Amino acid sequence: MPVIKTQQSAVLGRGTWIYASDVIATAETDVMGGATRVRTIIADNSDNAANSYLKIWDAKTVTVGTTAPDFIFELPPNQACIIEMEEDSTGSVRFTSALSFACTTTAGSAGTTSPTSNVLLW
Repeated sequence: MPVIKTQQSAVLGRGTWIYASDVIATAETDVMGGATRVRTIIADNSDNAANSYLKIWDAKTVTVGTTAPDFIFELPPNQACIIEMEEDSTGSVRFTSALSFACTTTAGSAGTTSPTSNVLLW
């Protein structure tokens, strides 16, 4: 399933929200069509009985298992997580090239195995 993007009004906080219902070891690349900022990530690993690892790149193209991620977040089994990304004065992290992401069962750069069930991402 492709990533769904929704433009939000000032009431909800300006910006674009994305939703992906099948974050697996196949990377979703350049999901915003260029540079972007990320403030909050909600990652739902509820359908998996083991840890999953959300890998995020500041790159338009990546090779999962080879390209070193810029960020790796451990997602505990059977639960959802809220990840606040605050690096600069805007309370967000800037991706200068593009936002790309994938989920695997292995921490670090290596690993190409998808979680048993899909991980949801907002």
